[in-house]
Amino acid sequence: MKILLIYPGLVEGFNSYDKGSNWFNHGVGIISALLKSEGHHVDYIDCRKLKDWQQFEMIIQSLEFDIVLISTATVDFEPSQKIAAIIKAKNPNIKIIVGGPHPTLMTEQTAQVTYFDYIFTHEAEITLPKILRNLQDVPRIT
Repeated sequence: MKILLIYPGLVEGFNSYDKGSNWFNHGVGIISALLKSEGHHVDYIDCRKLKDWQQFEMIIQSLEFDIVLISTATVDFEPSQKIAAIIKAKNPNIKIIVGGPHPTLMTEQTAQVTYFDYIFTHEAEITLPKILRNLQDVPRIT
């Protein structure tokens, strides 16, 4: 499966990676390694490395993927919604799974976003591979 993993990280804005926001989200790294070990092809976008939404849209148009995973902290809740809208504009059938601190703690608010097909509230390292194998049988909030 071709999976696109996205880390918004936009609390400091676009183009902030080389301006002091160059730390790496270890949870995203673990998920990427896990998915690759399961045989998935994983592309990764760190929005802090991009210059603006236009560049994000160009990258989205250039990539092929089946599923999108967005790691969302509360400070990235709004950008995550915009990310999902851009992806759905490319192809409304692409499934978007959002997980991370915000969906886990603010599940009801996250579920109100119709662009998010699945809201993931568990430890991804443990349950994500099983969910991806049977996505059609998984409830929207997991």
